[in-house]
Amino acid sequence: MKKLLCYLIITAIATQPVLYAQTLLRGEVLDSHSGEPVTNANIIIKDTDIGTTTDIDGKFKLETSRELPLTIVIHHIGYTAAEKTAVDTRTLRIDLWPEAVQLAPVDVSVVRLPSHYDVSSARQSVSASELRTRAVQDFQEITRSISSVVISTEMDGAQTISIRGSNANETPVYLDGIKINDSFTNVADLSVINMEDVDNIEVIKGASTLPYEVGAFGGVVNIYSQVPKNTELLFSNSMDLNNGGNGTATGRASYVADHFTISSQLVKRSRLYQTFSEDIESENLFGSAMLNWNMSSGNVRLKVISQESQTLQGEAESFNTNSKNQLYNARYTGELPRLGKDWQLDYAYRKDSFGVSFWDFSSRNPLYTQEPSGYNSSYRIAKFIRRGAMEMLVQFAGSSEYYRGPSSTAIPPVFEKSLDLQLDRHDQSMTLVSKYLVNSDVPAMNQVAFEFGIRYDDVNTTYNWDEIRKYYHTGEEEPWRIDELTDDAFNNHYIVAKRLGFRLAGTIKRFNYTTYASLGNNSRLPTLQDEFLRKITTTPIYQETGLLKEDVNTMDLGIDFSYQARPGAPITQFDGHINIFDNAYINKLLLRYIQGQPPVAVNSYEAAISGVEVSGKFHLPSKRGIIDFSSMFLNLDEPAVFPGKPSYRHTSGFTLRRGNLTYNANMWWDGRKIYSEDDGVFLEPKHNVDVSVDLQQDWNHFAVNSTISAKNILTYSETMDELFISDQGYLITYYDTFQLVLNVRVSLR
Repeated sequence: MKKLLCYLIITAIATQPVLYAQTLLRGEVLDSHSGEPVTNANIIIKDTDIGTTTDIDGKFKLETSRELPLTIVIHHIGYTAAEKTAVDTRTLRIDLWPEAVQLAPVDVSVVRLPSHYDVSSARQSVSASELRTRAVQDFQEITRSISSVVISTEMDGAQTISIRGSNANETPVYLDGIKINDSFTNVADLSVINMEDVDNIEVIKGASTLPYEVGAFGGVVNIYSQVPKNTELLFSNSMDLNNGGNGTATGRASYVADHFTISSQLVKRSRLYQTFSEDIESENLFGSAMLNWNMSSGNVRLKVISQESQTLQGEAESFNTNSKNQLYNARYTGELPRLGKDWQLDYAYRKDSFGVSFWDFSSRNPLYTQEPSGYNSSYRIAKFIRRGAMEMLVQFAGSSEYYRGPSSTAIPPVFEKSLDLQLDRHDQSMTLVSKYLVNSDVPAMNQVAFEFGIRYDDVNTTYNWDEIRKYYHTGEEEPWRIDELTDDAFNNHYIVAKRLGFRLAGTIKRFNYTTYASLGNNSRLPTLQDEFLRKITTTPIYQETGLLKEDVNTMDLGIDFSYQARPGAPITQFDGHINIFDNAYINKLLLRYIQGQPPVAVNSYEAAISGVEVSGKFHLPSKRGIIDFSSMFLNLDEPAVFPGKPSYRHTSGFTLRRGNLTYNANMWWDGRKIYSEDDGVFLEPKHNVDVSVDLQQDWNHFAVNSTISAKNILTYSETMDELFISDQGYLITYYDTFQLVLNVRVSLR
């Protein structure tokens, strides 16, 4: 009996390690583009509810009683879900690829440093692949997939952007880190963007985007150019089969050797369209050259862009415009000797030569001439620091802007006027954004982040306005009266912007969420155009009205979430986003347009924008496609302060993939756009649809991509009565004509 008992005890001890054996999986999750760790990625063993999340370094540990091999599923909001099979206990490396349209709870700053240090903002982006499959020809077409963006087209073809109901002069736009807003109006003309060279368009929402600049009340738009991955010759031709004269021709040559890339591109774009009164012919010529060098310690990138545009209005070419732009950018991102890694050094220079006056609103006088020009140079030094649970961005930046606007006009033989307008503006800033992370072992609340940001700006502005008016008697060459006006004003401003943020992230079985909140304060100064319009107003009561520094207090509440469906479900994953925002403006500048008079500058001391954004994306099985939707509802308490913004915007679309074919459709609805509530000036709601089919054929050294797209399918012909929306004046609109676009891209590698 004793022998039997000893045998049972020895057997139990010997088998105990087997009964309780555990498989330990280790790994790290990295961003496929930057190679940096992805924090808070959701790790689940396939076909189970067993999982964990990655830590601040992108690493994870997962214990299970299941035996190898094991397949794990990795997903994170803003990335394509991935699967990885572990056959042994070695550390796994998983690369996550960004989605084509990203819905993320965080900011990616213009410095593109390796971590998402803004914890409390929303952003949305459109990738090059989506632009190609939809045959996107002009920047305004991105509004068909982003509900929070409104793009307006002016009479001369200029396209301006606003976010969340803000105005265009409150929205900075950066092309490869170069601000393209002009020095006079602070408005960016998106018609000069070469869509053939765009790799990604990123829209950052919110009125307290500190790493960019003071005054970004609506948000920020970042446009990034392509870096070719292969040595190739690329030819592309896009034509509108339904409207002759609309087309884009592209040629690009690139050379890639090891970590070195050099590329050059030439593009010609032609457009024919109509406004209220006449036909418009527009032509753009783009040229660019880029050098990209990936060194062991970092990345060097040099970019040169040249743009030239010409617009002819009317059969008699009665009002022509010409403009030229040159942009230069040099950037280094990486490690500096003895100073550590995660540095960025950035220098940019822009030169503009405009062929149309920004203050001439109605003149068609052939004797009117003007040659405004602008110069902008800027630098940025940024350092990202990580110490344990603390992350910090320290940034020093500065810019110098010079604007010269000489112009003259004459009404022979009684009047002659010459004007010389000059602006010098210098801005020095320091930005600090810090984030403190607290990780937890509780999956439902596995990370809490607190954020604090502050930006200090020292702005020096010099205005100089010289005007000479000469009055003549009929038949006399010598003026009987000469009026001279010289106005000098020097303004020195110290501006401080602040921001507080909070984020909570967690995982509940297959549900991964991130909720965030932020409070901020931002400021901006009047533009030169604001100052000019105030001084030329014909209403005496506003002559001495001062233009005050404008402030906005902003609040954002949001949640981003992702649900991983069970195997066999009709969808594999659903990504969603809900955001509530409120922007309260103080000393909001209002320019009221009165027929027959220059705009009247008024100070509206309070104004507000509030709204709700909702969006979602359904992923179909086997990566066969995506169904998405987005909506924005706006409440504008002063429509005249925020003219032309719709009360709501809805977008929806789907993308289906079948082998080499990709099918895409987009539909959008715009609510009523109010221009002046008192005068009853508004534009009725509109809706429309685009569909496209994309075919990709790829061989070893030869690839052909063909896309045919039907745009504005529901377009109707507008009548003059619809354009005359009030007896106070009329609204110039861009005709949304039906287009049948064929785009063919040929690549020789």
